[in-house]
Amino acid sequence: MGISPHYSKLPDIKRVIVNTHAIEPQALVEFFGTLSSEWAMECMRDLLLVNLRGNLQIIVQACKEYCEQLGVDACIKLFEQFKSYEGLYFFLGSYLSMSEDPEIHFKYIEAAAKTGQIKEVERVTRESNFYDAEKTKNFLMEAKLPDARPLINVCDRFGFVPDLTHYLYTTTCFVTLKVTYKR
Repeated sequence: MGISPHYSKLPDIKRVIVNTHAIEPQALVEFFGTLSSEWAMECMRDLLLVNLRGNLQIIVQACKEYCEQLGVDACIKLFEQFKSYEGLYFFLGSYLSMSEDPEIHFKYIEAAAKTGQIKEVERVTRESNFYDAEKTKNFLMEAKLPDARPLINVCDRFGFVPDLTHYLYTTTCFVTLKVTYKR
């Protein structure tokens, strides 16, 4: 079932659109393309409010498909509003290769790290030339990922080896002291 073209007022559309269990996902994604960017964003926000987990895939698909008309920044803000790093990860993953914006590359690294996609963080920190190295280094140090390779990539590529050495020394000593003290 699709969405009836008879609904022309935003409150009516929003009332119907939240019934995603009764609407074909692809029809819903295509419907977003018929709305103004403002209305589409409002409807997507409502879908995430009603059922974040259940509607996230539809919203990611709509953002991927219509990011030019919706605006990449608006899509990013939507996922950030709901602290949906998973949505941000999947959305930006499709957009990353077309972007040279350091903020988009950083947000992708951040989303990948926060969703446990450590191999992807490692790959992007190794291959991308567009992220802010200082900001990424600081984030990775604070994140304390279980694998230090992403941090090693950033520090090695951008001349932060002394920072890396200090970080590894202090975190390793702290862990060693903590383990020794517990015995």
